[in-house]
Amino acid sequence: MRFRAFVIVSLLAVLPTIGHAQTPYWEAAPGPYGGTIIPAVVRLDDGSFLAATRGGVFRSVDDGLFWADISDGLVVNDVRALLVEDTGSVLAGTYGDGVYRLASGATSWVRVGLSSQFVTSLGETSSGNFLAGTIASLYRSVDNGATWQARTLEGAQVEVNAFASSSTHTFAVTSKGIYRSEDDGITWSFSSLGLQEFDVISVAVNERGNVFAGVKSVSGGCSIYRSRGSARFWTCIQPPTDPLLVPSIAFDDGGRLYAGGFRSLHRSEDEGDNWTSHPAGKSSINALAISGTTMIAGTYSYGIIRSEDEGISWGPSNEGVLSTVRDLLAHDSGVLYVATDGGVFESADFGSTWARTGGDTALVQPVTSLILDAEERLVAGTLSGVWRFDSQTGWEDLGTTARPAIRDLARAPDGSIWAGYYDGVLRLDGRTWTAFPIIGADQARRDVAAVAVGTDGSVLAGTAWDSYRMEAGTASWNLMSTTQTPYFEILSFGQDSTGEILAGTRYFGVLKTEDNGRTWTHLDRGLTGREDIRTIAYDKTGRAHIGSFGSGVFQWFPWTGTWQPLNVGIEEHQRVLALAFDRDDNAYAGTFGGGLYRHLEVGSTASEFSPEIPPGLLLRGTYPNPASESVTIVFDLAHPSRIDVRIFDMLGRLVTVQAGGRYRAGVDRSAEVGLGTLAPGAYLYRVVATAFGKSTHVAGVLLKH
Repeated sequence: MRFRAFVIVSLLAVLPTIGHAQTPYWEAAPGPYGGTIIPAVVRLDDGSFLAATRGGVFRSVDDGLFWADISDGLVVNDVRALLVEDTGSVLAGTYGDGVYRLASGATSWVRVGLSSQFVTSLGETSSGNFLAGTIASLYRSVDNGATWQARTLEGAQVEVNAFASSSTHTFAVTSKGIYRSEDDGITWSFSSLGLQEFDVISVAVNERGNVFAGVKSVSGGCSIYRSRGSARFWTCIQPPTDPLLVPSIAFDDGGRLYAGGFRSLHRSEDEGDNWTSHPAGKSSINALAISGTTMIAGTYSYGIIRSEDEGISWGPSNEGVLSTVRDLLAHDSGVLYVATDGGVFESADFGSTWARTGGDTALVQPVTSLILDAEERLVAGTLSGVWRFDSQTGWEDLGTTARPAIRDLARAPDGSIWAGYYDGVLRLDGRTWTAFPIIGADQARRDVAAVAVGTDGSVLAGTAWDSYRMEAGTASWNLMSTTQTPYFEILSFGQDSTGEILAGTRYFGVLKTEDNGRTWTHLDRGLTGREDIRTIAYDKTGRAHIGSFGSGVFQWFPWTGTWQPLNVGIEEHQRVLALAFDRDDNAYAGTFGGGLYRHLEVGSTASEFSPEIPPGLLLRGTYPNPASESVTIVFDLAHPSRIDVRIFDMLGRLVTVQAGGRYRAGVDRSAEVGLGTLAPGAYLYRVVATAFGKSTHVAGVLLKH
């Protein structure tokens, strides 16, 4: 028997390792599509279309039916403008990283200038020189974008929204009026006589040299103007159906004029003297590109829409255009809600199919935060106040004064709702809102990015530069600090079932408080200190996870006191804005411009074990042993895992694989393996546990008689 034991141990040592390909922890979910903002759409000479989004550039070669991401090379994927060159190359203006070019036939973008600039528009003069508008100025390039020179708009610092050129003039429309150049963009003069309002957002010139400008009208004034005198004087040509604003103007090959308005497209056969209007989508039309009778429109919040009959009827055309997911809420009913730049979407099948929450009455606007109220109704913080969804009545505006842009929501133990906004924190108690402004030591009001309510009713607020706490029952804020840092900028909060609160910061790691924010300690091990932590969530075992903007997802390991990266499968979209775990412990990650990623507990597959994930598997025993028809293998798990059992003969050949399924963490877990088809003799078995996209194993010996 001693000899047999020696042989078995030797065979275990030389048993060939079963190789496993690296299996991603995360997989991309199909969608949601359409919950995004499209600021620009252009048509190329080859008939394809490009669409600029806050999450990169997409291309369609089938008239907008399907879109493919072509953002390789972009450092900043927030693209606000596109310009097609005569060579077939394309320029892209990014919001924060200047101008890029995609050369004709190339597959990757290359930066060509204006590094770090927030580019809002691109244009070309009649002589072929390039123009770039930013949030504060205008630039001109005479060498194909190699260098750029700032040009003054009569000394004004304004946001340049669009360009257009005739054979004699170039026009720049800005947040403070229209400017005109007669010398190819070198000098500019204010040319807005006749305008009632001056936030001009679109411009186009037809073949006759007449100029048309769209305005964002905030006081009921005219929204579209025409000039037949090279922009010396402007005349209102408002359609009978008030478009409210006109973000886009375009002409088709026949010279017909199209104006994209709020939820409608307006068409004129006579340069704006008469109009016909057609419903178009759920939001304003930001951009138009026309190819024959096919129109592709980029919208604000609804994604891409498409018409095949010259704009008379429209339908969504978002397949492939991923949304930015800003928040996630996994309801106990099994429904997953996601907040996007185009409203709230929901899925009842783990993110495989999607519908807009509210159906025909959906909330189509950028949503930043989701919570449940005391009656389990969905509450959404948006860029236009706070809204609540009731399955019987749909979405309801909760009456936030002036509808401010909401950054974050939290629910207090007493059921009240707290909202972070640009001046501090708002509290909703019943139907009454109360403002609690935060004023720093510099006497400046604070924009609150994150809000939490402690178990004692105290309110915590993370703001730009610093963070504050308000004791329950008071209306005064006190600066929060630690012994290491006198101030820190909190971007996210997370609270576990014990009341412990974690705070994710910008560049100060993770902080922990066990006394509702009175004192804080740092949990930094495993982090570099450069993480921009936007979200915190807990799995069913209570383990914390953080999502960062640029460094992906990290998981907390309490037995080692470290954060470990959890990014296998999400490498291309590590700008994570939201995390959630559902009732079955499936994990979801919402990304900036990359849609939703998920890790489903059912269907996980084995992958090579990495020291990044602790083993967490302990073999307890095997009974009966010897066995006849079946054997039960007992083990302990440190975390939820998928268990597979593999049985080998004494020559190391795999003879049986038993899929044991998903197991919760805990002691004395067991898997029963059938042995009925095996011949009597000695066998080796291996138990493989897979968790977090990684695998480990333990091995033993069993006898069959």
